[in-house]
Amino acid sequence: LRYRNKIGSVVHILCRGQVSQRDANCQPAAMEGCFFDITSFVNREDELVQQNQQHQLILEGINAGIWTRNLTNGEEWWSEKLYVLLGFQPGEIEASYNNFFNKLLHPEDRQKVLRALKNQLNNRTSYLIDLRLRRKDGTYHWYEACGKAEFDEDGNTLSMVGSIIDRNLKINLQLQLEAKEDFLKATKKIAKVGGWNLDYESGKLFWTDEIYNIYEVPQDFDPDIHKLKTLYTEKSWQILQSAINEAITEKKEYDLELLAISGKRNLKWVRAIGKPLSDSKGNVYGLRGALQDINDQKAKELKLKESLTVIENQNNRLNNFAHIVTHNLGSHAGNIQSILSMIDTADSGTEKQELLGYLNKTS
Repeated sequence: LRYRNKIGSVVHILCRGQVSQRDANCQPAAMEGCFFDITSFVNREDELVQQNQQHQLILEGINAGIWTRNLTNGEEWWSEKLYVLLGFQPGEIEASYNNFFNKLLHPEDRQKVLRALKNQLNNRTSYLIDLRLRRKDGTYHWYEACGKAEFDEDGNTLSMVGSIIDRNLKINLQLQLEAKEDFLKATKKIAKVGGWNLDYESGKLFWTDEIYNIYEVPQDFDPDIHKLKTLYTEKSWQILQSAINEAITEKKEYDLELLAISGKRNLKWVRAIGKPLSDSKGNVYGLRGALQDINDQKAKELKLKESLTVIENQNNRLNNFAHIVTHNLGSHAGNIQSILSMIDTADSGTEKQELLGYLNKTS
């Protein structure tokens, strides 16, 4: 029963009573009993119920399935949510470590689980790993699995408890992202292209790994806008510096071919691309761009230009030679034509014979 005490608070009372005396007709003549204040027990029970509800909400919120394993009596239990996460109806598959390890767990993840369990038992720590479990439809999904063991005073394992959370979408997206990043890195390496970002106020530069390779500097090299001068010829640095200033002041993008001096003091051609970055007010706070090693292409281009120059010079010489030859041939052809005309008008055979001699000499 609930009563109000002197100060008006509600207290919970356990009431016990019985008939202690009866009259000659066996009718109740007296009763006795006692009250027990069980307010603290009731409040504790309400608190436990509330905590249990909160835990249930948390588990539902994180979409977790719970399992327990009593190593003393061999009892095992899976929550309904665990079955649902695996695509089963509650109780459709026996809750057992054997089913989990041999039927549901992906063969490639078994060694990972064994190592986690061994580390847990040896170091008495919990574990948190990603693994693949076979669903009812036969497909494998990624789950985040955690577990913790309970030990007695002698260090013997009494029980284990754990959970699984569906991470299939997240991990698949992560794996796809890693694959794309690997592909992008390989592509950049093949194309010899790296990315960079400049904070104009601090002068600090961020380089991707490929830019360190292009400039032939170690990975611990500290990128700084002021150090770029040492990585270019004087003429190229002046061109780049002017382009950077115009990008900051006039918001102009640039695309330049420059001659760089690498950290190993090698001259190489690079393509520098830059784009200004503006805030919501239109103020430029930095630059972003790319750097490409075009030394091989530039060398071929320069060699091609050199070859074209040589060919052009040879063509000019051929034209001059043809002009001279044409002039010389024209002169002789005119002489031959004149002699033939004179032969036609010659008066005697002796004169014709003499002109034929001239014609033979001229031809």
